[in-house]
Amino acid sequence: MSRLTFALLLLLLPGRLLAQGWELQAGDDGAFFLGRIALSGVSGFEVLCGGRSAQGLSPEATGNLEPETTAPGTFRILLGEGVIGGGISSYLRQP
Repeated sequence: MSRLTFALLLLLLPGRLLAQGWELQAGDDGAFFLGRIALSGVSGFEVLCGGRSAQGLSPEATGNLEPETTAPGTFRILLGEGVIGGGISSYLRQP
């Protein structure tokens, strides 16, 4: 299924987007972790995943009370105006 999703994205994204580099952001504040990749110089295309940190701190201790999380084994694709031309939508991929 992941290959199908990736193939569909390749068909939907213009060639100029595919020629861009990628930016990686990763972090762990002790309560939650987050990994995100985005196209350099293009607003509105991100792939992210996040969840509880192995460090086990409480969200109150870190101040991270509204984390971006995904279910285990899933990721979220965010598409914005820079890619689809209006509004922001997301698609959750289930394994």
